[in-house]
Amino acid sequence: MKPYSGRKVVTYHRSWPNFANTLVSMSSATLSAPRHSPKSQHTVELIGLMKRDGVRSFLVEPYFDLKTPNAIARDTGAKVVVLMPSVGGEKEITDYFKLFDYDIAKLKQAFDATK
Repeated sequence: MKPYSGRKVVTYHRSWPNFANTLVSMSSATLSAPRHSPKSQHTVELIGLMKRDGVRSFLVEPYFDLKTPNAIARDTGAKVVVLMPSVGGEKEITDYFKLFDYDIAKLKQAFDATK
């Protein structure tokens, strides 16, 4: 992930900042906390931040409704990246090494698609 160091991402809630900051040295912003719908003012502010800072990746778990992330992605030119939060999220993810390989591959695809 070294070639992507410093890239900025937005996360749907606080699950992914540690992944982004620790594993791949990226900056992140968060849309909302778990189980809370994002407030419209916060969403508007986030869209402005993403446009201003050129954020092109929006990380989200598969169990969240993608309506808001997809709308924000349309407004900002970002790509929604659905990452698996645990082993077994996809049949090929049978251990933690495969989990990280899977999520990192998804993130790299998004970065490459939104240069």
